[in-house]
Order: sequence, then structure tokens, then C-alpha cells
Amino acid sequence: AAVVCFLVLFHRFPDGRFGPGWARWVAPLAPLGQLLQTFLGLSVPAPARYLWFMVALGAPLAAQVHRYQRVSDPLQRQQTKVVVFGLVVGLGGVYWAYHL
Repeated sequence: AAVVCFLVLFHRFPDGRFGPGWARWVAPLAPLGQLLQTFLGLSVPAPARYLWFMVALGAPLAAQVHRYQRVSDPLQRQQTKVVVFGLVVGLGGVYWAYHL
């Protein structure tokens, strides 16, 4: 559930609106996939799961790149830099902790 919230939040960061127009149609894919898997117990083959994951992860990243390059003002760009730095440091710490 936390991953789904993170992905949907990432579509709307930093101003609470969807960046490109297509993002509002792609954002529900992650929660929909999680609901189908959790409540209906659907077993999806591994290749389809990986494809779903890549779309669910790639879409918010593409939306952020689009927003950073074309929509954001200087303050929003600075906020994006701080969040990306925090994510890189956090994920780097997790990687480092598990690979000692």
C-alpha cells in the first residue's frame, strides 16, 4: 500500500496537480493493480508483473521529468532536487546496508 501511495504522490508532486495530461489516466494503474492482486487474489505471471511494475514506476518518473523541464518554476525545481537527493541517499543507504 505504501508503494501505491508513493507512486500516486509522485504523479502529483510538487504542486498537487497532474503534470502532463496523460498522468491523470495512468496514475490509477498502480492502485488498480494492487487492489486486483490483494482483494481478488489474482495470480499474475511474473513477466506481466514486471511489465506492470515498470509502467507503474516509469510513468511517474516520466511525469516528473516532463514537469521539471517544462512546467515547474524555480521553487518547484528546487523542491524536486531536494526530494530526488533524499531518495538517492535513502535508497543508497538501503543498498549499502543490505550489501555489506
